[in-house]
Amino acid sequence: MVQLIFLGSCVHAASESDAAFKARKAQAQTNFAQLLKATDLKRNDLVWTSGDCPVCSPLNGTTYPDGWTTPPPLHHNCDCVIDVQPKAK
Repeated sequence: MVQLIFLGSCVHAASESDAAFKARKAQAQTNFAQLLKATDLKRNDLVWTSGDCPVCSPLNGTTYPDGWTTPPPLHHNCDCVIDVQPKAK
């Protein structure tokens, strides 16, 4: 299993500045575009994992593009990741 981590870690909610969040989100968009190019979506799913906050927890276990289209981070200090998992047969 491959895991792409979007530079996130669980830290105090007030500790990430707007500038840091915007930079992390921009990098995440670039990383996600690269992941989409490198992943065979006919054989694998991109699965949202790790969200334990009220914003992200409903996305846990959902796949791209059915459950979400914007990769993490969705909010300041978001520590969610996208896993590449083989499609269930």
